[in-house]
Amino acid sequence: MLSTLVWVTPLNAQEEEPSVDDGAPNCISTRRIRRIRIIDDQNVLIYLSPQLIFHNRLENACHGLERLRTFSYNSSDGLLCDGDGIAPLAGEVWGEVRPVPTCWLGPHQKISKEQADAIRDAKKNKPKIESLPLPMPEPSEVNMEEEEPES
Repeated sequence: MLSTLVWVTPLNAQEEEPSVDDGAPNCISTRRIRRIRIIDDQNVLIYLSPQLIFHNRLENACHGLERLRTFSYNSSDGLLCDGDGIAPLAGEVWGEVRPVPTCWLGPHQKISKEQADAIRDAKKNKPKIESLPLPMPEPSEVNMEEEEPES
């Protein structure tokens, strides 16, 4: 029984934070990810449980991520780490093509449920910018100037 308690303790401690070694990237086990919520082209929330949430701000905007609402990643070691490449994934390419990573994860920042809710609410309440058509210009008079005499 004591060996079981000793074995369980490191696993519970590991659940609190992603693995971090000095000089090594910050990683999250993909097996522990319960949900990923794409906020926009540069922000992703990674849920390991309802209370254990990480915010990842990608290094650059990942065009198409918000529109497609899904991405692919290739992890041979079962980890999703800072600096790993991801690619927005259109539904028609599932199983047909392995997309080339075009976007790069930033550091995983642990946040509270309240902070995650605030990030999601801010996105919902963000005013949409609507483009309005410009009024048509008045027709200009073409070739109304006097023609110069030919020399």
